[in-house]
Amino acid sequence: MAVILRHPLSLHPRFVVDDRVIVGVLSVITIIAFVVAHAWMNLLVSIVVSAVLVCLHGVLRAPVGDSDPYGGLLDAESGGY
Repeated sequence: MAVILRHPLSLHPRFVVDDRVIVGVLSVITIIAFVVAHAWMNLLVSIVVSAVLVCLHGVLRAPVGDSDPYGGLLDAESGGY
């Protein structure tokens, strides 16, 4: 959320709105705005392209045969502490 409240939002002393309700309402409004503006296809394409790029990065950056995740970064012979 852009604004983080320290206390729950109260519309009336007896009616308190939870943060989850606020996030839900804002999510529904956002989805309706995307559908009405016909921008949902742009959003869907950008999510798919981003997911493909993240997966491709994960595949290409995976170390092969390296059991130590730090590699030689902590090796004493290479000038480490």
